[in-house]
Parts: sequence; structure tokens; C-alpha cells
Amino acid sequence: CSRFLGRVQKLYYENPYHNAIHATQVCHGGSWLAKHAGLSAKQTSLERASFVIAALCHDVKHFGRTNTFCVTTQHALAVLYNDLKVLENMHAATCFSTLHDDEKGTVLDRLNPAEKVAFRGQIVELILSTDMTEHFSAISKSRVRREAPDFNLENAPDRLFLAQMCLKGGDICHSALPWKIHKEWSSRV
Repeated sequence: CSRFLGRVQKLYYENPYHNAIHATQVCHGGSWLAKHAGLSAKQTSLERASFVIAALCHDVKHFGRTNTFCVTTQHALAVLYNDLKVLENMHAATCFSTLHDDEKGTVLDRLNPAEKVAFRGQIVELILSTDMTEHFSAISKSRVRREAPDFNLENAPDRLFLAQMCLKGGDICHSALPWKIHKEWSSRV
């Protein structure tokens, strides 16, 4: 675990906003939201692990540009990911290459094939959900889904949906910090 965390930290570049401190802040803020929304108590251990790993890796290797920049300039990543959620796809791919790139074994070694598929699917869905171009539509969908009579955290799709919302909230959680800290983080974007 500590080897993986050390490798992830090193994959964050020294940029003002999308750095290892931001990743830690997102993990903490998202986990706080998940706990207070009642999600953590309903998640399986695999879902909780997926959430934490996705939070820590959600901006890994971020180089301070946007998806729009990558698409407009025909950046190699935009070509690789067909102009779709370019950075988020790169973050998810980097997360898994980092998970697999450990000669001493990884958490993946302890999972059966079905668990590996679920684990990967959760992390990919969570990281892709951090694309800010879909922020307002996600907020609208959240309102509708949470008020639906069949919304139930016993159901895996509803847990994933709420986890995505908690991660999105964690991604912008600096807005809930004291003004001086929030202003500092906002100026870094």
C-alpha cells in the first residue's frame, strides 16, 4: 500500500493546483461526504478501496491544461482517447498502469477475476465522473435520482452514482474551507 501511494505521489507534477496535495484533499473531502451521506456504511470493502484509489489518482500526471486545450491542439492524448474525457481517461489509465507496475505484487493479486473487473470498473467510472464539463448536468441528475422513490443505497448502481457525486464534491471541496484557504486554491486553477 505505501509503495503504491509513494508511486502515485511521484506521478503528480509540481503544478499549482492539480498536485498531490489536491489529490489528498479530494480523498479526504470525498470520503467525508461519503460518510455523512451514509454511503460509506453501505459500500462493500472493494467499493471503499476503489473510491479511495480513484480519489488519490483522479488527477495523476495532470499537466495543467484542459480537455478543450488537448482537443483543440490535437495533443497526442486527445488522439489516443478520441477527444473524449481526454485527461480523465489518461488519469484512469495511469492509475492502472501504476497498480500493475509493482514487482512485489499489488492489491490486484488478492482479487479474483470478477472482483478485478468490478474494481477496475468502479475506479474508471469514478475518475471519468470528475470531468467538469458535465458538472451541472450531473448535479441535475443527482437531484432527480436522490428524490426518486426507488433510490436505495442497497443497490450497487445507486451506490456508484452517489460515490461519483461525493468524488465530484471532493474535487471542489476547497470551496467549503475557510475563505483564506479557498481563495488560495481558487487562484491556483
